Amino acid sequence: MKILLIEDDQWFSDTVVKVLTKEGWKTAVAADGAEGIDMIDDFEPNAVLLDVMLPSSSAPTLLNELQSHTDLADVPIVLCTSVNTEDLDIESLRHYGVRQVLDKAQTSPQDIVKALKYAVQ
Repeated sequence: MKILLIEDDQWFSDTVVKVLTKEGWKTAVAADGAEGIDMIDDFEPNAVLLDVMLPSSSAPTLLNELQSHTDLADVPIVLCTSVNTEDLDIESLRHYGVRQVLDKAQTSPQDIVKALKYAVQ
């Protein structure tokens, strides 16, 4: 499985890549939304693990961008954020391909693996 991680926190990115590599998955990391969009066509991920708050763009902006491309619209997305997840409406996010929202403060690396497995089912 191939996962594109769009995350600006280097420590978190390194941790997630290490866990996903142990699972035998290939990963690519983008530090912001623009880099993620640039990478997605070449990398062709099975799923995207996306931080909500990014330096140059926010997750909603990136979700709209992904939906505007027919070849990317079906890529499942797992949001992983330090923003209060209760403030996010998962039902409205499903339209954008979001399968699950994880709270970084309460999420273990194994939770991320489970969420990504669920997303690509």
